[in-house]
Amino acid sequence: MREHSLLLNTAVIVTCGVSLIVGCGPRANDRADSASPSGDTATDSKAARRLLDQAIEACGGSPAFEKLKMCKVIYRTRLLEMAHPTDYECVVTEDWFKYPDKIRRTVKTASGKEMLFTSDGRETWYRADDGKVMKFPAPRRGDAWPPIVETLLALRQLRQDDRSLKLVSVETIGGQESGCVVITSRGRPASRLYFDPLTHYVRRSVKDDFPDVRDAPESLRRPATIEVLFDDQKKVDGVVMATRSTAIQNGHKMLEVEVLAIEFLKTIDDRLFDKPKEKTEKGAKQK
Repeated sequence: MREHSLLLNTAVIVTCGVSLIVGCGPRANDRADSASPSGDTATDSKAARRLLDQAIEACGGSPAFEKLKMCKVIYRTRLLEMAHPTDYECVVTEDWFKYPDKIRRTVKTASGKEMLFTSDGRETWYRADDGKVMKFPAPRRGDAWPPIVETLLALRQLRQDDRSLKLVSVETIGGQESGCVVITSRGRPASRLYFDPLTHYVRRSVKDDFPDVRDAPESLRRPATIEVLFDDQKKVDGVVMATRSTAIQNGHKMLEVEVLAIEFLKTIDDRLFDKPKEKTEKGAKQK
């Protein structure tokens, strides 16, 4: 049971992509602030949206967005600072993704354990290594998006929704000035995005009031500040993305994600996202 809890809390970081990176997935009691900006706020909002447009184009623009709608991504996730030893400190994940919210996620540990998450956008299922299948609530929009490749999807959604955006004073990151966009929800800051002044890539994001997963599950009720650093941008079939990211929680380096392979697909069989079949015994074939 403890391993199951640790796995799920690992998945909180790994699968809550948009919530963690750009704050597009507010909690259930939040809603976007739809008040119309005026005066200086309107000017700041327009400047912020121009910056988002530049970032979207730098990543490949609309053609890249279309390619990301169906893809297969393999990536390695390393947990760096957990209070308790766990078999999930280094896992390799394979995602089959179909926009907007269908996902088939297979997680394999170094010791050979294998877990499977599937979601058809309405229901989410988890099959443990012992073959048992459990049901979970349907994910919010963005929670099923694969890490790393979600950046462009998130920027596109952020650009199109009715959230309040504001371009604030430029900050220095690694000796270079970087424009910062503050995204607000219900009138309060939800997250901050920092952009490279030359390439316009997202270099860093900061989100407050995120669940504390460092010594989960007890700590999930405590708020934390999550900072994500994006690095090693590469162009794959016309899509530019960061292939490495590092998550820092309250100053502690928690998580590293590295993309090992990505393939953009023309079609995906929707049966991949169905409820998985239980295994009769460990290592047995599905019924």
